[in-house]
Amino acid sequence: MAAMINDAAQFKLTVERVQPPVAARGTLQTYGVATAEDNATGRVLALLPSPDVGTLEVESTQCIPIDGTLSAEVALHVPALALSLWAWEQMQLEIGESAVYTAESPFEHFLGETAILRGALPVIQLGAVSNYRAPGAVEVLAVGETLLNELKGRLADSVGLVAIDLSGKAEVTDVIFETLPRWGRLLLAAHRPAPINIDFYNNVHRKGIDMRGCSFDPLQVFDPARRADFDVFIRRAIALLTRRPEMVLAKRT
Repeated sequence: MAAMINDAAQFKLTVERVQPPVAARGTLQTYGVATAEDNATGRVLALLPSPDVGTLEVESTQCIPIDGTLSAEVALHVPALALSLWAWEQMQLEIGESAVYTAESPFEHFLGETAILRGALPVIQLGAVSNYRAPGAVEVLAVGETLLNELKGRLADSVGLVAIDLSGKAEVTDVIFETLPRWGRLLLAAHRPAPINIDFYNNVHRKGIDMRGCSFDPLQVFDPARRADFDVFIRRAIALLTRRPEMVLAKRT
């Protein structure tokens, strides 16, 4: 099954289900599950100009074919899951290393699950979401005055650490910088309302930290120019959601 369609045809689509826009992006553009009118292509994920669109024409190269057995509700999770798989791969998370990420909907669950799949130990989520239960193998540390000491203690014996910060909160990012060990890796992926101040010499240069930044936006996976980056992770995401959706999908309370 191809994760993208390579010709340049126009598809007439009827939208089945829409993913609500993520407010932090400041745009109404989103994506949804749709069916091609001629049924030749079947069901796809496609970019939508607004959440209330019912039918549209799009370039075929901007569509992601989805397995026919996936429900529309499940298929909407493909971009977020693919992006999470891509993020840990970018940071080269290895078996036995520690993985730390911040709770930030809609990615916290997929970051936890994909870190577990890569063999990280331990996998730690900083902060909690009121209506969400983290995967059983994930340790949740509350954000507060004791977070720094708790995280340092939990990571004392780690053979390596990779962290992904989606919080956008200076107090949480500061804790991550303080706890990063020598040669640790950090991906800053939050949509921040203001610049972040970093003690670069002490927390990055002296430790030899591999620090990177990215926009953690699921709309990226629809960009034909980024196909080489995301294609394999889209395939993996579809396969995971097809074979074991009950294990991969978030459990809301």
